[in-house]
Amino acid sequence: MAEFRILWDNLWDGGEVDADSEQTDFPATNTQHIWRKRVWRSDEESGGIDTWIRCEIGESGQEVTAIVIENHNFTPGAVVTITGSNNPDGIPAGVVVTPDVTETRIAHFFAVPESWDYWIISVVDPALTYAEIGRVFLGTYFEFEHHYRKVTRHFLDPSGRVQSDGGQVASNQQDRYKAFAFDWSRGAVSDEEVEDLYEVFEMVGGAVPYWICHDTELPLPDAVYYVLNTRDWSFDPVTWSRWGFALTVEEAR
Repeated sequence: MAEFRILWDNLWDGGEVDADSEQTDFPATNTQHIWRKRVWRSDEESGGIDTWIRCEIGESGQEVTAIVIENHNFTPGAVVTITGSNNPDGIPAGVVVTPDVTETRIAHFFAVPESWDYWIISVVDPALTYAEIGRVFLGTYFEFEHHYRKVTRHFLDPSGRVQSDGGQVASNQQDRYKAFAFDWSRGAVSDEEVEDLYEVFEMVGGAVPYWICHDTELPLPDAVYYVLNTRDWSFDPVTWSRWGFALTVEEAR
């Protein structure tokens, strides 16, 4: 059954982040910045890379059910390993996963919650001279009880365009991006979910990007997006203790 998940409370952002190397102006702590294009970059190497970035999440016992690696440069031949451990060198490993390397974004949901002090992302890629990651999510998620009823999709182009007297067009090309409007109507949202969603909104509001997975039955990371809210959240009463809700977001660039 398809589920909709919101990934918002990021343990990676509150942890101590380091890496085995980093280039000047591209430190490992860039992965804690909300701008996905402000990247960590490892030192340059010849003949491929074998590198890692690590986060000590601090207070022990914090559960992790999802990880997202955002805006990476890994090639299809790379091997990415995610290790959770109570030791900084990852030995012994408490959990190890090797997610599929997919373009731009890697996402993984754990079958059961994991709780480890250190999380290490290791990358071996014979085709690269350096590794690059823009953003990492590490934490749990909010999951709706019911799936949305419908979704409206928009493809947007912010490029400015001017036209000469002769009809020729010139433009300042910018990245295209997507926007979505998800609709939970007919009382699909419960009182308890409204309270949980307020906790989410308190943190993200309209200015802090977060991740959504809009359909867990789709291959990851096809359903995962890094987004910003474009409207405040409101809930329409439908029946006793049941609410309608619309989530309107656009990709954070």
